Amino acid sequence: MNLTLIGHEDRYAVEQLQMALFSTAAEGEAVSCLHRGKIWLTAVTTITVDGKQSRAVRRLKAAEETVRLRRQVLQQSYYAAALKHLPKAPAWGALAGVRPTKLTTKHLLEGGTEASAARMMETVYYVTPQRAKLAVDCSVSTVKAANLLQPEDVSLYVGIPFCPTRCA
Repeated sequence: MNLTLIGHEDRYAVEQLQMALFSTAAEGEAVSCLHRGKIWLTAVTTITVDGKQSRAVRRLKAAEETVRLRRQVLQQSYYAAALKHLPKAPAWGALAGVRPTKLTTKHLLEGGTEASAARMMETVYYVTPQRAKLAVDCSVSTVKAANLLQPEDVSLYVGIPFCPTRCA
């Protein structure tokens, strides 16, 4: 599938999501646009697959723009447009290019609660409640283990790949 960016250069954020949602052999076109107004940044994605076109829009107040939030609205608009072409919503929602527990662990370490971490996964990244709970449960264990470490201890990370576009 061809990907065209207009008004932004956040290719990685959108391309990773496209790779996660569509097969590399998918025929079609996706256009990700970012319009900058005085008050709003507006992300618009149009996806055409097999002659069927879908469009989605997400906005962010221009005054609140950060790289993370800009990429987030670009991914949200892409995901919303892509859903109309998918047989069902993916369990991991709009997550691509990031370990899910990285988000929930950071949230907990910054003072968030388990409930607010799960809510974030469901509302910002469109993760199913079951997968959000899995990510939060893993993060709770991570935080507990990290709090037990002494300065002379060693911490070992074992990665388990879940992304079929990156890992066999």
